Amino acid sequence: MRKSWFLFCLFALYFIDTSFGYSEIDSTRHVVDSASDPNIKLKALNYLAELYWGKDPNQTLAYANEALKIAQEQADTEQLSQVYLNLCQGYLYKDDYAKALDFGLKCLDLRQQSDDKPALAFILRTIGWLYYDMENSDMSLQYHKESLKLYEEIEDFSRIGNALNGLGLVYMQKENYQTALSYLERALEIEESSKNNHRVSVVLSNMGSCYQKLGSNQKAIDYLQRSLNLNEQIDDMDLFSESLNRMGNAYLDLKNYRQAEILLDSAKTIIDQNQLADKPVLLMENLQAKSILYAAKQDFKKSLDAMRQFNNLRENILSEEKSYALMELRVDYELERKEAEIQLLEQEKQLSNMRRNMLIGGLAGVLLIGLLLGGRLRSSYRKNKLILETKQALTDAELEKSKLSQERLKNELEFKNKELTTFGMHIAQKNELFSEFIEQLTNIEKTDFDKLHVESAIKSFKQRLEINHDLEEFYSHTELVHQDFLFKLSEKFPDLTDHDKKLSSQIRLNLSNKEIAALNNVSLKSVEVGRSRLRKKMGIDSSVNFSEFLQNI
Repeated sequence: MRKSWFLFCLFALYFIDTSFGYSEIDSTRHVVDSASDPNIKLKALNYLAELYWGKDPNQTLAYANEALKIAQEQADTEQLSQVYLNLCQGYLYKDDYAKALDFGLKCLDLRQQSDDKPALAFILRTIGWLYYDMENSDMSLQYHKESLKLYEEIEDFSRIGNALNGLGLVYMQKENYQTALSYLERALEIEESSKNNHRVSVVLSNMGSCYQKLGSNQKAIDYLQRSLNLNEQIDDMDLFSESLNRMGNAYLDLKNYRQAEILLDSAKTIIDQNQLADKPVLLMENLQAKSILYAAKQDFKKSLDAMRQFNNLRENILSEEKSYALMELRVDYELERKEAEIQLLEQEKQLSNMRRNMLIGGLAGVLLIGLLLGGRLRSSYRKNKLILETKQALTDAELEKSKLSQERLKNELEFKNKELTTFGMHIAQKNELFSEFIEQLTNIEKTDFDKLHVESAIKSFKQRLEINHDLEEFYSHTELVHQDFLFKLSEKFPDLTDHDKKLSSQIRLNLSNKEIAALNNVSLKSVEVGRSRLRKKMGIDSSVNFSEFLQNI
């Protein structure tokens, strides 16, 4: 929010100042001079340092160093990373690669700790260009590829085209021109679709140089001429002089020395008369091409002089001592990174051990709780098992008691049945005895022995036989013992008479027809006829055992 407010204030001031003829740099200086808030002043200083990139590296370094003090006091890591970037750019344009790499790697460390992917991609690309200028194409390729990957992740197509162009130049430095062209063609397609004439001009110039290296000089001249035509609209003297140098090389390959000399002289004039960001590099390219030109024209003195100037300039930029210092700086940086990684791994190891110990403790606690719960469950299980066994034992005892009770009732019933049978047999025997007695008395009656007295005895015995209380008691006992049988019999055969039911009870007792006749004081024939009628009423076949049938009801 504060950054947005700062930008709003800056653009407002820029609009006011430009209305009165002031530049953007003047507007930003005004913010720096008038700002009382250190955070606003810090951002303005960083922005001012960035405005001097490629224009005046000394001013970039001056404003960046002033911003560095404030950033360290405020402990603002975001702005501190921007300070390091500005210092990196300032020293890069001054060809002080050791210091540029030092601040570039510091910026990289801070941005790797943040979530700002565009900022991280930018410093990766900057370090890639730093290694490119140092002619360390392998390291340059690594950083440019990491930068491209991030830009593709965030889908920043304007930066993707720039990153592809950078990779094309690195592959040209590695003399892998076909691969370089594939990256440059992709970059050109993106830049043309975005209608960014400056970047299109840059890519066209690089493609022209690539075709010149491949020997397609006429094609190279066409691409370089297109770049020069666009450059007239954007007025970039660095790019203009670079394209003239490259076109001069193409004409050299075509042996058109006159045209090559005109182009190279024009480029030298622009380089000498302008404050260019890449002045030393452009001058080196011009001197190298002129050395070849003078040698082709057999002016070996000028060729040697141009070559000496080229070597002196190159040694000044890339001396062996500087290369060693850069190597040392890179090694120190890698060592610091490795040490930081080792410390991080140690912390992770300690954290992992702590987690492991906590996990072991937790598992032990869970195991202990499990054992306690297991003990409780086992105790509860044994208790429940004992209760179930007790209940089962009680149930079994009840069943056994019920079974014994049933057995006792069954035995009692059988005993009563036997008792009834015996009682019935006794009554039958008594009735037979009475019948024999009566028969004997009848025989006596036929004699003249005290006839009156005998007749009186006979009459008395007959009356007693008719009102035989024993027989009535027998019937009563039979009905009492066989209540269930008589109820089921009446339910199954509702049309039976009381006589039928009595006869059924006596048959169920397994009494013979003769015993039934004696018991009821009737003739054997009467019993047989009654039994036969009872079978018909019940619908029982003659083959069925009548007594067993009645016992199963």
